[in-house]
Amino acid sequence: MKRVDNYKYYKGHSEWVSCKRMAQHAMVLEKRIAQLTESQNNSLRTINIAWSKFSEKDISGLNQLKRWP
Repeated sequence: MKRVDNYKYYKGHSEWVSCKRMAQHAMVLEKRIAQLTESQNNSLRTINIAWSKFSEKDISGLNQLKRWP
């Protein structure tokens, strides 16, 4: 984890706050957001790979199923 001594962050309209504990919490949240983004990208990559395995015949069959009442 990064060393936090004089970390200032913006709070409210014109208030800058320096707080080591809150800065560390913000960094943990940033790390978690990065992990979730990476996980989402991996999932999308997996979906794209799975989708690319469909042939044209399979896709036309899926379209017919969508039109089924």
